[in-house]
Amino acid sequence: GEIKIQRGKPRHSLEIANLINRLSKPSQTLSPDDIMAAFGEKAFFLLYINYKLMGVIGWQVENLVTRVLDLHFDESVNLVDVLPVLINEIEQASADLQAEAALLSFPETYRVATSVWQKLGYKAVQPRELSVSAWHEAAQEMNTPASLLYFKQLRQDRVLRPI
Repeated sequence: GEIKIQRGKPRHSLEIANLINRLSKPSQTLSPDDIMAAFGEKAFFLLYINYKLMGVIGWQVENLVTRVLDLHFDESVNLVDVLPVLINEIEQASADLQAEAALLSFPETYRVATSVWQKLGYKAVQPRELSVSAWHEAAQEMNTPASLLYFKQLRQDRVLRPI
């Protein structure tokens, strides 16, 4: 189908909440107000296929590290087709924010996309493998036993002092 990526805006709160509620455990019901509050700490990219919301990614940049925190996709979505487009959008937005690196944390259920992450230049890491302290700290915060963690350096020149 026709794929469209759109940056989430507060007016999409109900739509985002409905998608996440549909795809999540029944015990985790989000309201549009919950999504509105989340806009204070992260941004969203929305995946539309044939004009229907089929996925959402929540992400943020903190200490020059892009963190992809939430992945929610309808089971009918072919991740091999859509992830490169979504990650490209996140990387472009991260470049505008001068992010040095990107970390992706996703549940085991998205293991099928491992080859996609690798083709996009991401590698599986453990926090201890990252030598830059900001990257290491971000990885530690994101790392959970039930998730996979992937890393990519986005720029070669490090920002060593404020611009």
